Amino acid sequence: MRFLKRSLLGLFLLGMSLGLLVIAGDMLYSSIQERMANGQPQRPQGERAYTATVLVAERTSIQPVISTFGEIVSTHTLEVRAPIGGTIVGLSPNFVEGGKVAEGELILEIDPSDAKSTLDLAIADMNDAKVGLADAERLLDLARDDLVAADLQVNLRQRAYERSVTLLERGVGTSTDLDNAEIALSTALQAVLTKKRALAQAETRLEQATTALDRRQISVSEAERKLSQTRLFAEFDGIFTNVTAIEGGLVTPNERLARLIDPEALEVSFRVSSLQYSHLLDDNGSLVSAEVDIDLSLGNNSLSTTGVITRESPAVGEGQTGRLLIAHIEGSETNALRPGDFVTVSILEPEMQNVFVVPATAVNSESEILAVNDQNRLEELEVRVLRKQGDDVILASRGLDGRTIIAERSPTLGEGIRIEARMAAPEGAEPAFEEPQMVALSDEERNELIQRVEANQFIPADVKQRILKQLEEDEIPKDMLERLRGRG
Repeated sequence: MRFLKRSLLGLFLLGMSLGLLVIAGDMLYSSIQERMANGQPQRPQGERAYTATVLVAERTSIQPVISTFGEIVSTHTLEVRAPIGGTIVGLSPNFVEGGKVAEGELILEIDPSDAKSTLDLAIADMNDAKVGLADAERLLDLARDDLVAADLQVNLRQRAYERSVTLLERGVGTSTDLDNAEIALSTALQAVLTKKRALAQAETRLEQATTALDRRQISVSEAERKLSQTRLFAEFDGIFTNVTAIEGGLVTPNERLARLIDPEALEVSFRVSSLQYSHLLDDNGSLVSAEVDIDLSLGNNSLSTTGVITRESPAVGEGQTGRLLIAHIEGSETNALRPGDFVTVSILEPEMQNVFVVPATAVNSESEILAVNDQNRLEELEVRVLRKQGDDVILASRGLDGRTIIAERSPTLGEGIRIEARMAAPEGAEPAFEEPQMVALSDEERNELIQRVEANQFIPADVKQRILKQLEEDEIPKDMLERLRGRG
């Protein structure tokens, strides 16, 4: 029994040993196959150097530009309204949408018949008032003469009364004569009062006649004004819009007929953010008269003109932010602009000196850039971002002048990384196309490379076919040869 157990144990250990030998042989065979497939042992890789686009930071002076959108508005606009009601009997040929008129040109005429009749009646009433005034003046003269005569009568009666008194004292006269003289004097005095009352009435009538004549003259002036309002003239050179008047149409007083716009008195209103607004203030906090460039897109073409900021809106506006600025257009292309045009406005800020202009891709969110040291390794530098200008940023930094910096940051680049610098192309220059360097292969090298590619199982089939086709050529690119040799 003990012999049987030892025999089974020996068989088990023999089976385990054979299994381990088979596994070891398979591993050895796999290693030999892989070694034969590679052709040569894998060489240890050195430190990788990343290719990066760089540029040299140089101090410069630049005039930053704020870009925004604005609307053209007119500062000289007139609403053409009918001053009186009536039928339109005449229209200028230019009284149409987009029609141009000159200052003083007759643009509209309303039927003047009613106005002429009113003027004729007013003139007739004025003539009546003149007659009444002349009559009042004559009556006043007569009243004055009557009063003078009454005063003479009083003087006569007064002397007669005094003689009667004297005669009575002498015993020559009688008391009856004295009484008669006294009654006559009293009657003369009463007549003077009556004449004074008549004179006052004559003066009142003269004043009333004068007032009536003034009223009639005012009526004549009003009638003449209404008659003149039947003909409308252009108050300035301009262009008509929103025209509603037609010849023969009936209009009511103060009815709007059109709008007259001066095409040369134009402004552009635009809104900027609070930060942009702060860049347009001087040391005293006042808005500077900055120049602006105005561009109107006309399909494939564009219209450009210039202007100067003149003022700002006193209120921000409900639901708005920033500031609303207004610039007067001074360019020579204003005739092509119209109120309501949507334009692009470029505001020229004051010039900034001793700053750096680099691509925005060179700066991260923490205002840091990567600079290249003498060992072609990267180091972080802190900068101060002053402005953003399209795809560039304006920086201020100490010790950056003349340094080589990374133009385009990427996640693979960081402090301490070694790079192979590639100078960025100048702005506006077309990228240069370099022809690949070609090398000739001997038949032995070509056969060796073909066998190596065919034995490599990690290369995709389509890529392998393309490589084999290139290896059949007399010359192949040098970089391709270096990659194939590096796989060995």
